[in-house]
Amino acid sequence: MPACGLHAGGGLSTTESIFSGRKIPEKIVRENGNVAYLCLSGQPDACLRKAWPQLLRLPAAPRYLLSVRMLVDEGKLSLFCFLIGVSSCYPMVLPMAGYHGPFSLLEAVRWYFLAIYSAIFALITRLALRGRRFQVGIRALFLGCAFSAGLHIAHVNESYRVFGWYMCVMAFFHYSEFLTIAVSNPDTLSVDSFILNHSPQYKIAAVSSWIEFWIEHALWPGLLHPLALRTLLYSPPDQTSAALPISSSFAVLDQQNKTARSDLLRNERFVPDLKNVCWPLSALGLFVCVCGEAVRKLAMLTARTNFNHVVQSEKRPDHTLVTHGVYSLCRHPAYAGWFYWAVGTQMILVNPVCIVAYLAASWKFFKDRITIEEVTLLNFFQYDYVLYQDRIPTGLPFIRGYPIKDL
Repeated sequence: MPACGLHAGGGLSTTESIFSGRKIPEKIVRENGNVAYLCLSGQPDACLRKAWPQLLRLPAAPRYLLSVRMLVDEGKLSLFCFLIGVSSCYPMVLPMAGYHGPFSLLEAVRWYFLAIYSAIFALITRLALRGRRFQVGIRALFLGCAFSAGLHIAHVNESYRVFGWYMCVMAFFHYSEFLTIAVSNPDTLSVDSFILNHSPQYKIAAVSSWIEFWIEHALWPGLLHPLALRTLLYSPPDQTSAALPISSSFAVLDQQNKTARSDLLRNERFVPDLKNVCWPLSALGLFVCVCGEAVRKLAMLTARTNFNHVVQSEKRPDHTLVTHGVYSLCRHPAYAGWFYWAVGTQMILVNPVCIVAYLAASWKFFKDRITIEEVTLLNFFQYDYVLYQDRIPTGLPFIRGYPIKDL
């Protein structure tokens, strides 16, 4: 049997040699009346990658197994390290799932456990891997641990819940960038595919959002602790507290929640906790981030080898104009997804200043980026891209790209 299960002959074949006896039926693909011979003897990985456009027509389950099999070694390594990092959250998950055995005792020391767990596996990664594989593994492990820490923060402390959501969103975004490139365009895969070192401006924007969050949290913590705030807003006063003056009512609240007392003594005005009172905005931001992430990753998987993190100045022989799938809805879905994702992160943090700043800075960045990219695309595909411009919008608000007909 050939190394890859596609061959001329009957209507079905199997991939026993690849999947160690697991039989997966594959439809023979015919192009221009000729059966496609897609067998590279002794090189099943290369064969599968070459056959990928035809294999996309398979049912979902076989296609998933094939995609996992096709994942390059660095992609598999990164996935393993990321999941190792995420698994450090199980002291929190077990009690939530109703398990109260010996391991549930780790919940009381979850932060010490997370730190020790991360340090141990970072050391193992350092000893087991070298060179580029270490660079990939340690970054994936770091992002997995950051995702786990975000889950811990969101679960443990209500005051910092939205920051935990933000950490999860950031960690998953950067890791999924690497994994998606590993699946869709492995020839361009590098450590930079994590885009952790995207640009100085990106780092400044991220740090600025953290500074705003913590400054607002420190200077505007709210008159009442979130638990006391809910008590005041949603709990009907009993007969005793209703008859008391306002100072005595505060004393009753103090007995119900001692944390509120320190806030009452430090503040003279009733100012609710901005980061918790505005949780609907955070929830909306989380939804926007999920949608933006999905659109961007779908664009990368659709474009496959035609997608690159760097704008290309020279056309490759296999470079084609992608106009199907999500590209039939907007010309730049990857940029559109990233734009809305970036704004959504600040909605999660309820950062009023950074929401406006991110909106303006991201819009300006993608406007310039799309203009430059469309100049190259017009050089690559000429009139075909002009027709594509006429039919499909960019996907970003008030950005038209480089419409040559308006010049």
